Amino acid sequence: MDNARESISGAYMTIEGLLQILTQAIFFFLAGITLFRWWRYPSRLHLDTMLVFLSMGLAFLGQDLQALFPEFSSIFTILIATALIIHPYFLLRLVKYFHPIPLWIQRLALAGLIFVLISFAFLQISPVLPLVLAIGYFAIIQGYASYIIVRGAITIKGFLGHRLRLASIGSGLLALLFIVALVLLVIIILNPSIPAPAWFNTSVQPIFALSGIGYYLGFAPPRWIKQNWQYKEFYNFVNQTARQSYNDSRLALFEKLATGALQSIGGETALVINWDGSKESFTIEVQSDPPLPIESFQVPPDRVTEIWKNKQGYLAYIPQDVMSETAQWANEFGAKTMYVVPIIGALQPWGRLLILMRYEPLFVQDDLDLLALLVTEIATSLDKASLIQELQQRQNALEVANKELESFSYSVSHDLRAPLRAVNGFSQALVSKYADSLDEQGVHYLNRIKENTHQMGQLIDDLLSLSRISRREMEKDNVNLTRLAREIDENLRAQEPERQVLFEVEEQVEGLGDADLIKIALQNLISNAWKFTSSRASASVQVGVLPTQNEDKVFFVRDNGVGFDMTYANKLFGAFQRLHSTAEFPGTGIGLAIVQRIIHRHGGTVWAEAELEKGATFYFTLGETHEK
Repeated sequence: MDNARESISGAYMTIEGLLQILTQAIFFFLAGITLFRWWRYPSRLHLDTMLVFLSMGLAFLGQDLQALFPEFSSIFTILIATALIIHPYFLLRLVKYFHPIPLWIQRLALAGLIFVLISFAFLQISPVLPLVLAIGYFAIIQGYASYIIVRGAITIKGFLGHRLRLASIGSGLLALLFIVALVLLVIIILNPSIPAPAWFNTSVQPIFALSGIGYYLGFAPPRWIKQNWQYKEFYNFVNQTARQSYNDSRLALFEKLATGALQSIGGETALVINWDGSKESFTIEVQSDPPLPIESFQVPPDRVTEIWKNKQGYLAYIPQDVMSETAQWANEFGAKTMYVVPIIGALQPWGRLLILMRYEPLFVQDDLDLLALLVTEIATSLDKASLIQELQQRQNALEVANKELESFSYSVSHDLRAPLRAVNGFSQALVSKYADSLDEQGVHYLNRIKENTHQMGQLIDDLLSLSRISRREMEKDNVNLTRLAREIDENLRAQEPERQVLFEVEEQVEGLGDADLIKIALQNLISNAWKFTSSRASASVQVGVLPTQNEDKVFFVRDNGVGFDMTYANKLFGAFQRLHSTAEFPGTGIGLAIVQRIIHRHGGTVWAEAELEKGATFYFTLGETHEK
């Protein structure tokens, strides 16, 4: 039984030793990193942060020195006690950076600290009184500071709230430990026969270890924890702005940024500013509640370039970095500092986000990293909104131009008919009535006039067809392309009965579209195939649909005609574009433009593949090719 107890006691001593090493390592690390930060970036904030953890580090250092030099035990005891006692006072000074501490409490805490330190002079004479004063002071001041930190952890949102929740564990456990120690000490003083409970002695080291871990995670967390907090705040911000559309105005996006930034890092108010060269000042675009009662943001001339051209966010100070008028309004909020974060997109700088702070922030770089994520999100939205707006403007201008062009084409084509008919009619009259008075060359000239007026009439008809196709309403339904193709083939055979063309069309080729328009497109494609196979002794034309797994069917019209050089394929579907002369193959060169217009109106695409003297194949889709 005794051996078992010794084993348990030895194991506990081992665990306690490990906890002591862990606790010392944590507080030494915190003291070192805050000392380096204060040395690298000297400021009152960094000094106060460093003193909080340096005091605890000195206390643990005193313990080690006391063990190494027992002959100076009394001196190290005073050093340890002093280092511990000043910790809550420095913590109280740090707390005021995110919560106001009444001046009388600050003075009372300082006076109490001085009184306790003076009482250490009587430690050898009467150790009880200094001990009670020291533990009582630590419990009260640490308890009050912990209460403020816990309140901040509950009420403050965003990045600082995450840190304070962990820091409250560190400070709260120490406060609780010393409150319990004070109660037990008073009980023992009143009744010396009552021994100190064993559970208290065994819990001291674990509580110090947990306190150190809480302080560490609150004030110097690992990078992955900070990134997790950043992503969480960024995720919340994106969710809050998820309902934004790219039709949102610039000011609407700025308002979302100002509101989201305040929720993420805190502050008194937020505003977005832009440089107004005519007024040589920054114009306030958007303000959160409560707003500053000013329309422009005045800064010293030598600071304008830094604020506007600096691509990195930074912390500015009031009144040093603003003009007196602006500083006056900022002071009404009690603002002493402000974050300045550029809102820079891929297209242009959109402005600057300012967040006015009552105190110098505890974790400046973390706040700036998070704000950089928020402004990047808004800047991207502004870029997209700008591009979409520009695209919409161009689309509107293009639609207007197309309508004007269509109207012009229709008007010109329509107005040309009357004089063209007159020219053709008078030419015919000359040939009929005065042919005997004209020599052979005169008759030739008149025939040339008739041929050209006929060709011009055909061009006008094609222009009118193209215009009508663009203007007419579509009525989509299931269309039997097999039936349409056979009707077109019959008409072509009736026009040229002497032609021997092998015409093949697949059965039940169907698509979803406007039957009249699809027939016009097929008419042009099959007529072209019929025309460009005229020099073939064994001409063939095929109409069908490709086997495909996609929902969009790919239809084709194939022939074994003269084909064309694919180098010029990009010219095929342009109006009046021809790859062969009219002497070889007649036509106006507008048929394929009509085909493309029809296919595009159906939401499909059209393209061709060919080889000289080996025929051509025209493919097209109709977008949604079946009813759902």
